[in-house]
Parts: sequence; structure tokens; C-alpha cells
Amino acid sequence: MGLSNSGKAIFASIFVAWAVQFSFFLGLWNKLEYNDSSCKLLKPDVGNMQGSEDFSVGKHYNIVISQGDLHKAFNDGSASAKPGNIWFINVKHDKEKLIKTTLKNFPKNDLNNFHPHGIYISNKTDLLYAVNHAQIYSGVEIFKIDYTNSPNEIILEYQHTIRSNLFKLYAPNDVVEGKRKGEIYVTQWLPFGYPKLGKQHPSTPEERLKKALLVPINAIGGKMTNVYHCKWGNKNDNENKCKIAKGSKKFGMANGITISVDRTKLFVNDLSFKTIHIYNIDPTNDILQPSGKISLDYPVDNIEYMENGDIISGTIPHIYKAIANDYQHGKVPYIPGGISINKKNDDDGNGGYVETHPLMHDGTKLSQISAGTRWNNIFYLGSPFNEGVLMCQMD
Repeated sequence: MGLSNSGKAIFASIFVAWAVQFSFFLGLWNKLEYNDSSCKLLKPDVGNMQGSEDFSVGKHYNIVISQGDLHKAFNDGSASAKPGNIWFINVKHDKEKLIKTTLKNFPKNDLNNFHPHGIYISNKTDLLYAVNHAQIYSGVEIFKIDYTNSPNEIILEYQHTIRSNLFKLYAPNDVVEGKRKGEIYVTQWLPFGYPKLGKQHPSTPEERLKKALLVPINAIGGKMTNVYHCKWGNKNDNENKCKIAKGSKKFGMANGITISVDRTKLFVNDLSFKTIHIYNIDPTNDILQPSGKISLDYPVDNIEYMENGDIISGTIPHIYKAIANDYQHGKVPYIPGGISINKKNDDDGNGGYVETHPLMHDGTKLSQISAGTRWNNIFYLGSPFNEGVLMCQMD
């Protein structure tokens, strides 16, 4: 039995409404004005910096950057990607100089390498947390930060790895420290993860099906990703547990995550819905309490809570180009992006925040922006797949 005429009309109207909404998410109608004439691409004097996925502001004027060859890792597996590392810029000493940190005692071997994704620096505990997509696992690496020789050197001394059966390969995205040392929150951006050899090399019918479903799930607004709450610090790894954070909900694509300076509010970016979810953190237990949402003008990637209370993020206003670039294996040359700042304003109904876009770059110097941070009138922008860091000095 076929649909009646009224049923067909209802179905058609639902489809048209979805198509219009999806076209706005893709950015097909976004007309951008660029103000990037002051921007300069920074590259290290020594070595290669393939990718500058995320930023975190540390002590002593140091901006820290995660660098991993994520495009290669996601497509062909971490074993085929260039080695990753953590870099820094000391904005007081030389605001244009990229310096590689020294990783101390990190247990690298043929099956355990370093390809960092999202990072977080706790200026409360002097720990750096990095989501890592090693060859045989995806997890969170924890390092103690030694600033003794800053601005010339930062030493990251390996402390611990958090692994969980909940962390599918390549699925964890970003991380923050919780209320205190010994707990973290981790976002999951992929519902299934990728095969060990990357998404271009599924080897089983199940892996091929999961690959085929990724885009349709996002297109129809499916919510299958989570925020995890992990506790660590015990000598027995079996006692280091991760679970879905109590009080959180499913997300379309839980991406960037950040936390207020006083550790009372958690912010989770759902890229698929252009929304930052705000949670109150109960100081007496592990339950998150939803307290609002920030609707965004564009999809954003990583988000960072600044000391003044602003939330700064890297934007992807033409995300259709980023999707096309993924399908064409990096052949789309220029994907524009910029900086979004959400400033607290209790009079505003948008989660209590007002959004501005102080910087938009056309992608010719650094394509596809994943993160941003600010020091006075200087913005630094990163990219998940491309080389270097973009520095823009604004009036």
C-alpha cells in the first residue's frame, strides 16, 4: 500500500524542512567577510609541525599546542602518520617562535606512539592532558609540566595513561581536568571509531557498514556520542574507571570541551548541532546538571575557557568544504575559518552569552581552523591537518 496524497505531502514537507536546515549547517549560504591581512603563518625553525589541532594556555606566558598528523592517522592509521609532539610559544619572549617541548619518560615503541588530538593544561596541578591516538589504543596521556627553563624549554614528564574499553580507536577527541587531580572528562566525537589501519581501510563487513553510516547518522541528527568521566591515580589500573558522565546526554558529535577556572561549570561543544552545552558540576558528587545552551552561528571545533570568562573557539563556517576535503583526501585547497568569542552576558537569552567573530581567515595561509586562543591583541589559530600556526595581530 502506497502513501496517500496527504501522507506524501507530509513526507515532502518534512524532507524539505530537513534539507533547508542541513544546508544552513553546511554553510552553503554563509557570506564571509575576511579581515586577515595582518595574519602570518608561523613555522618552526627546526623540524616539521604537521597539524596544530588544539591550544591551551599555561603559566609563564606559554601557549601550548598539540601537533599530530591526524589526517594521515585517521585515514591510514597512526602507524603511517608522522610523529606528533607538543609545542609552545612564549608570547613574552618571542611571540613568533615555535619550540618543541621535551617529552620525558614517555614509553614510545613500535606499537605505542604519540599522535595528540585535544589537550588541556591544568594551571591548578601543573599537569598536561593529551588525547592520544597510538597505534594500538586511543586514550589520555598525562604529563607533569616543568617550566624551570622557560622560555627556552618546557619539559613534559610522563605520569600515566588512561585507557578504557569505552575509548574506541580514534574516537576520543578532547579532555579537561575535573574538580581536582585524579579525574577528567573526555569527549567522544565518533560513534564507532575507525579501523586500526584508518577509515580508508575497513577489513570486515562490520567496519565497512560503520564507515558507510557515519555521514548519514550526522545528516539526520543522530545522537550517539558521549562525554566520559574518568578517575585515575590508583596503582592498580583495574581501579582506574571511566563511565558516561552522570547527568550528561547523548550528542551528535561531542567535540571540544572546556571547564571554568573555578571548576564549577563544564562546557561541551556539539559540532553537529552548532551548540555548546553548559553543565553545573555538583561539588559533592559526580553528577552534571544541565544549566543552559549556547547556540552558535557556525560549527566550531575546539573551545577554550579563558581567564576572563570568555569562551574562544575555532570556527568552520563553510563546513561543506571540510567535508569535501575529507572525501577528496585533502585536495580542497582553502577552507576558511576564524575565531568565535562568546562573552558572558546574563541579560542575553542565549545561555547567558553573546557571540562575536573578531577574525575570519580565507584559508590561504592556514586551511581549516580547529582552535584559537588570544593574548592581548594577538590571536593564534590552529588546524587539525595543515602545517604551522597562524598569528594575527588585531587592532
